[in-house]
Amino acid sequence: MDFINFLLRFSSLISKPSLTLKQFSFKKGENTKCNGQYTHGEGERESEEDGSSCLWMLPEACLDEILALTSPRDVCRLSLVSPSLRSAANSDSVWAKFLPSDYRSIIAGSPTPIPYFRSLRDLYVYLSHHSLLIDEGRKSFSLEKRSGKKCYFLGARDLNIAWADTPGYWEWTSLPESKFREVAQLKFVWWLQIWGTIRTGLLSPLTFYRASFVYKFKDGYGFDYRPSEVSVRISGVESKKRFAFLHPDGEQEDWTLPSDAEYEGPAELPL
Repeated sequence: MDFINFLLRFSSLISKPSLTLKQFSFKKGENTKCNGQYTHGEGERESEEDGSSCLWMLPEACLDEILALTSPRDVCRLSLVSPSLRSAANSDSVWAKFLPSDYRSIIAGSPTPIPYFRSLRDLYVYLSHHSLLIDEGRKSFSLEKRSGKKCYFLGARDLNIAWADTPGYWEWTSLPESKFREVAQLKFVWWLQIWGTIRTGLLSPLTFYRASFVYKFKDGYGFDYRPSEVSVRISGVESKKRFAFLHPDGEQEDWTLPSDAEYEGPAELPL
C-alpha cells in the first residue's frame, strides 16, 4: 500500500475580536473586500460627515486604537468608508496588533524568502495566503486570514512514525506539490502508529484550534474495512478516543471521512 504525505495541521477555528463595529453602512455597488487594492463601486460612497458616524472627527491616533480593537476583516471594510478611515486602516500601528508579537523572529528564522513590503498590512495579507517553512523545514507557519491567529503544519519529518527508518516499511521521497522537502511513503507495515507534538506556547492564546491529519492515497488498500484509532492530548490529558476510516471508501458511515475527501487528492482527517 502507498500511504504518502503525512502531515499534521493546527489551524485556528474561533477568534473573538474585542470590538465589532456595525454602525457603518455601505451603499449598493461598493466593494467591501480587502485584497491589497482599494476599488470604488458604482454607488456613491457615504459621506464622511454623515451623521451615522462621528469617527472622522477623532485624531488618527484615536482611530488607530479603535480599529486595533476590531478584526482584520472589519478594518478592511471600514477602510472603504472614508479617506480618514482608510488612512487609519492602513496604519502600521493597527496591523501590528493583528500580527503575532513574535512575527519578526519567525520570519528571521525561516529559510523561505519573502518580498519586501512597505506596510504591515501587506505583510499580513501575504502571510495569510502563503506559508513559511520554519524549524529547519520541518514545520510551516501561516496566518488565519480573518483573525491573524497562528496556523502550523507539521511535516512528516517532524512526526513520530513507528518503523519510519526501516526501508522495508517506509520510504522517504519527495512530491512536487508538497511544501516540504520530504514526505513519508508507506510501503508495507503491520502496525501503523503516527503521532506529532507541538508546544502550546507556539499557538495563539485564547484561541480554539483544530488538529487535522493530512495524507494522500495512491493504490492503497486495507484501510477501507478496518478503522484507525485517533485522539488528541493536551498537557498530557487525552481526549476521548474515536475511530475513523482513513480510506474515503470506508463502508461504515459512522467512521468515514468528511464527504469532501477525494480518493486521488489529499485527505484531511479532523482529530
